[in-house]
Amino acid sequence: MKICIFCSANSNIEPEYFEKTRELGEWMAKNGHTLVFGGCDMGLMECIAKAVYDGGGMTVGVVPSKIEENGHVSPH
Repeated sequence: MKICIFCSANSNIEPEYFEKTRELGEWMAKNGHTLVFGGCDMGLMECIAKAVYDGGGMTVGVVPSKIEENGHVSPH
């Protein structure tokens, strides 16, 4: 199943948000789900993309032109 998650690109938030986001990404990869996300390499967006990717899952970045122009496209 493709699951779309758009979340914060801000890294200055409470650590527990990153922990839960990472857990969700790991669960998605383990259960064969594909992440569709905002494509940014910062904050919770990068956190979940990396967790899915590192777990062997698939990711699809829907990258707004502003993110691309600023050079913040996730490698995941």
